[in-house]
Amino acid sequence: MKTWGDFLLGAVAGLIVTLGIALIVYSLGQPVNAEAWLSFTGALMGTAFAVSGAVWIEDRRRRHEVREDVTMVLHALGKLRRAHDQGHELKVLTSFDPENQMKCIDALEVYLQACRMVESTQSLARVRDAGFIAALREVMVDMESGRKVVLQAEGEIVRANRARELQDAVTQFRYHCRMTDQGLATAIANCHRLLA
Repeated sequence: MKTWGDFLLGAVAGLIVTLGIALIVYSLGQPVNAEAWLSFTGALMGTAFAVSGAVWIEDRRRRHEVREDVTMVLHALGKLRRAHDQGHELKVLTSFDPENQMKCIDALEVYLQACRMVESTQSLARVRDAGFIAALREVMVDMESGRKVVLQAEGEIVRANRARELQDAVTQFRYHCRMTDQGLATAIANCHRLLA
C-alpha cells in the first residue's frame, strides 16, 4: 500500500532528476536565461506540491473511512464476544430450574442479536485488508454453525421439562462458544491492528 511518504519521495526524486538534467544541459553551454529557469522550477514545484497535496487528502479520507468501518465491526465483534462470555457463564444444573431456563434463553437471544449485528456491519465494511477479511469470514462461518446450535438449543430449552434436555442444550452452546473463541479473538486482533 502506498503511503504519503512514498508519494513525497517520488516527487522529490523526480525533482532531483529534473534539476540534474537541467544542470547538465546548462553546463553543456546551452544558453538558459534565469527567467525561463525560475519559471520552469516554479511550475515543477507547484505541480509536485499540488499532486502531493491531492494524494495526501485522498489517502487521509480513505483511511478515515476504513477506520470508521473497522470501529463499527469491532463494536459488533465486542458484542459477540460478550455473548460468548455470557455463554461460558451459563450454569448447567442437574435439576430443572425455570430461572436458569430464562437465563439460557436470554443468553441465546443475545447471541443471535450479536450475530445479526456482525452480519450487518460486515456487509457495510469497505476494508480491503486480507487478514481482516479472512478472520471475519471465519467468524461468519462460526456464527452460521452457532446459529444452528442456538436455534436447536432454544427449542430444546423451551420444550424442556427435564433437566437432561436443558443440560444438553446449554452444554452444546457452551461448547460452541469455547470452540469459536479463537476465531473471534483473531478477528478482534485484526481490528485492533488496523486501528493502530
